[in-house]
Amino acid sequence: MLKMRRPEIAIYSDIIDAILKHGTKSQTKIQTSANLEYERMLRLIKKMQRLDFLDEKLHVTERGKSFRKDFEPARKITAEIFAKYWPKPSKENHR
Repeated sequence: MLKMRRPEIAIYSDIIDAILKHGTKSQTKIQTSANLEYERMLRLIKKMQRLDFLDEKLHVTERGKSFRKDFEPARKITAEIFAKYWPKPSKENHR
């Protein structure tokens, strides 16, 4: 089965979504919502802070919100392409 890795830019969007949904009090909720290992999440959060997507308290900045808004169309197109060319395998293929 073909396993696609998410580009880092898509993970940034997932982290922003998780923070907007769950807030900043629980890094575990951010981690599970963004589907990341804890250490990787911490590394990416540091990068996002350097990019000014998140502040020191993990609040999403205006720049982060702008990035999330601009990235959304790309996410939708990527999902459509993935669904078209990499359909989920049927149960018959796993026998």
